[in-house]
Amino acid sequence: MIRGVDGSVWLYAVLDFTTNLLDGATGAEREGACLSLLSFFRSLSDLVPPAALKFRELMKASYREFHFLSLALPQAFSPTPDFLDLASWQSEAYGERAVLKKLVLAGVKLNPGRIKEKGLLGGAASFLNRASFFLANGSDPFEAFKEDALLIASIMEQSGMRPLPFLSLRQRREVVKLMTCWWMPSGSAVAPAVALFDHVHLFHDAPSALKAQRLFSRGVSCSKWGRGQYAASLSVVDSTEFDGQSPLDPENLWIARFLRAHFPEGGPGMAVSVRGQVEPPSVTGAQIRKNLSALNDEERRREKKDIDSTGVQEEMARNLSYGRTLYSSSSLPPSLVNVSASLFTSGHPKDCLPLLNSLSPLSFANFSTAKEQVLDFQSMQPASPVRFRPFELHWSSSILAGSGISSLAYGGDGKGALLGFSESDRQPVFLDSAAVQDKSLRVYTVILGSTGSGKTMALLSLAFQWSKIKREKERTPVVFIDPKQDSDFSDAVSLMGGKTLSMDSDISSGMLDPLCAYADDPREREAALDTAVCMLYEIFDPACMDPDLEIDLRLMIDFGMKRGARSLSDALSLAAEGEGERLPERRREILEKVEGFASTSRSFRLLYGKGSPVRIRLSEGLSLIKAGKMDVIPRGDGSSTTRVRQWVLRMLVVAAGMATSGRDGMICLDEAWVALEGKSASILAEWGRLARSRRFTPVLSSQRVQEFADSSLESFIQRGILLSLSNSDALGKKSEARNALDLLRVEDEDGRIARRLSEDGEIGLSSAPNWRSLKALKDRDGKVLRGSVAYFVDGNKSPVPVEILIPEKLLGLIGTSRLER
Repeated sequence: MIRGVDGSVWLYAVLDFTTNLLDGATGAEREGACLSLLSFFRSLSDLVPPAALKFRELMKASYREFHFLSLALPQAFSPTPDFLDLASWQSEAYGERAVLKKLVLAGVKLNPGRIKEKGLLGGAASFLNRASFFLANGSDPFEAFKEDALLIASIMEQSGMRPLPFLSLRQRREVVKLMTCWWMPSGSAVAPAVALFDHVHLFHDAPSALKAQRLFSRGVSCSKWGRGQYAASLSVVDSTEFDGQSPLDPENLWIARFLRAHFPEGGPGMAVSVRGQVEPPSVTGAQIRKNLSALNDEERRREKKDIDSTGVQEEMARNLSYGRTLYSSSSLPPSLVNVSASLFTSGHPKDCLPLLNSLSPLSFANFSTAKEQVLDFQSMQPASPVRFRPFELHWSSSILAGSGISSLAYGGDGKGALLGFSESDRQPVFLDSAAVQDKSLRVYTVILGSTGSGKTMALLSLAFQWSKIKREKERTPVVFIDPKQDSDFSDAVSLMGGKTLSMDSDISSGMLDPLCAYADDPREREAALDTAVCMLYEIFDPACMDPDLEIDLRLMIDFGMKRGARSLSDALSLAAEGEGERLPERRREILEKVEGFASTSRSFRLLYGKGSPVRIRLSEGLSLIKAGKMDVIPRGDGSSTTRVRQWVLRMLVVAAGMATSGRDGMICLDEAWVALEGKSASILAEWGRLARSRRFTPVLSSQRVQEFADSSLESFIQRGILLSLSNSDALGKKSEARNALDLLRVEDEDGRIARRLSEDGEIGLSSAPNWRSLKALKDRDGKVLRGSVAYFVDGNKSPVPVEILIPEKLLGLIGTSRLER
């Protein structure tokens, strides 16, 4: 409980945030957020005695007074301390970024009651103690409010709120810390603010505010007051055109829209305060009927005297008739009377106009005197005795219940690599390398975006950060596979502390040899043998014209492996020179055929090693496997070259899985569509079943969504990062945007998300930045206004638009030209 300076006692509760109601929420999610607040108001209206129906003016004193305060306070980004090396890097890279600390409080003014004491003497002592406390302090002691506090706390809990007394000590401290940023909890202390005629300046402390006040008295302009303060504007709602029937309409999310961090013009909203009293709908309906009857009587009197009705009277009659229709329903929500709604915006009044104008159908008024600024600011503080109501507002409670006051765009794991900050609320979105295993999630994360959308940039940024996570004294192994010919991030990876394996270099020969890929795990010996036999048989006899070849290859490779061979060349050579009844007579012929092909095919030499080839398994931290000058993408022409490339992709997938298995490793496959066909697709499907138990996580990036839709991976995908995609349907086929939403099981009821996915970065011929677009935005001078935005989708949760931020240092290392492929 909180005592105001006037002696009143209030009980406040925290509203837990629901989901991102602004962009991506379903109608059911908006309804759930709305109904919890309507339940709160209904319970408060039920406390009003039935006599209020007949004696409204007399019974208004029994209406419960409420206060809702929603805060969105900017604070410097601070990484989580879970991984020290990563936290240190994130602090340096993102330390200048601001995040929003958000808090929503619901308060009810408590009524004093009896203090129960046992016996006559106890009652007398209680009365005397209460009287003496009142004489000394001008108010009742807290004990007098205990019974009402328990009643209101029960109502709050049933409505999904958490009363402050019921929070843990740590939770209460966090709430008080945020409240202290907004108001002064020390009773009569004055908030560190200086009010001017049309705006206020807030300061870190009272001495700074007093210094500024003296400068102002000497005529020094506020623009010369120095640092440690910022300008803000106060506005109040003066009218609204909500009809009270559509609380689930997205246009009713006025508080969520006001407190969103992203707005193309002006300063952001920082706080909303709504005060008022709750009136039962039956009382409101009775009063409307009474007023309408009086207006009709006045109309009949005018008709008798042949006096025309005024425009004001006609408008009033229409409103009352409409209100009577509304309040004829027994299920109508309670009314809010004596409402005052104040909004606090960063910046000067001219800066906040675009934001306020966007909150239609509400309209707002600003102030022209310092006194009004002070009164309104004081009325916004919890437990404040100040009631500043320059306009007479009477609302349906659905206007506040459907305002989106509990909306918060957040997602991710709370620790790990930083994807970016949610567009609406600037909440950091972290992705942990062990989330799949620790949270029992489906294994796949997919990044989908058209050419130039920034998907490779995002993937590289995440890969670099994951590689800095250290568990049990070992850095997380991260394998980044880049199958694009002539794509080269090796310099950037080297500067990031990683290493590169290029498939077009001689040192990489044999690195995808099945015997090498499975070498570190004796339990996988049979898998290595089966894979090697299947690979050579399919490459050299795709039509199965020589059924004995498969048996001969198995006998030879098994012979070599038992004698310590770590590569296929060594295994076949040992068998060719060896003696044994089971070895095939044509073993030297088989060796010569395979060796001859290896001498002419660089791609095949990746699969067919000699000696002890380079092994991906030894990697720790970030490892890049690039195609370099080699073309490893199959063309589908049925040639031996195509068959080899198919196996190169398959063994890339196998080797990466073995390299990270059991180590909470990450596999990042760029342009994953190349691996979604043929043999490699079966390995990706196998990962869907086994990756979690083997403790590694695959992340696939692609510009082609249809390949995912046609694959068998859909049931294994947990998370998606959706960047800009085409929304044009062609020849009866779904667009890439709609395929992506279907793939990730996103309910896009009105098609808003699909439309935004395809928005262009500029508006028509004006070339003005289009803030609805997901593409990175720049001004006419090339300055970046906002990075690429992606919808982060996590299972059945609402999609969250996230601005992907690549630090300048990392951006310079990676470069942008090749990343836009």
